[in-house]
Amino acid sequence: MIDNKDVFGKGLWQYHQSPNDQKLITWTNLTVEDPETLSYFFRTFDQMPTLEKKALELAQGKILDIGCGTGCRGQYFQKNSVLLE
Repeated sequence: MIDNKDVFGKGLWQYHQSPNDQKLITWTNLTVEDPETLSYFFRTFDQMPTLEKKALELAQGKILDIGCGTGCRGQYFQKNSVLLE
């Protein structure tokens, strides 16, 4: 069950059930509004920015992937035999 106060989780769940062009807008007292299309959180390795790809390629050993959105990085680790805990 999704907590109604978990806007991020609710948005990801809605996109997972019915993908379209929804956007999630976040901001803090340190930043301005930052709209992000929810499909970004479901990206594949090939769709990731170059720096993110390089970080994943350099990862080794045991990786803890908890509370990290949709787990798109964890999927990369599983496919490339990096241990997840």
